[in-house]
Amino acid sequence: MVIASSMELIESTSLVMARAVQNLHKLIETKCNRNNPIETMVLMMSFTTGIILQLRTKLETFEVGFGSNFL
Repeated sequence: MVIASSMELIESTSLVMARAVQNLHKLIETKCNRNNPIETMVLMMSFTTGIILQLRTKLETFEVGFGSNFL
C-alpha cells in the first residue's frame, strides 16, 4: 500500500499540531498549579494520548488495522 500526501496537506497538519502545542503551553502557563508538577504531567500525558488516539483513528481510514499496527 502506498500513501501519497500532498505538501499542502503535510504543511496544514504541521500547522495544526504547532498550534495545539502552543495552546497546551499557554494552558500550562496560565492554569496549572506550579506547586503541583504531577498535575502538569497528567495534563501533558492526556494531551499526548489524545493526539496518538486521533492519529490511530485517521490511519484506520487508509487501511483497516493500520492504526492498531501503528500503536
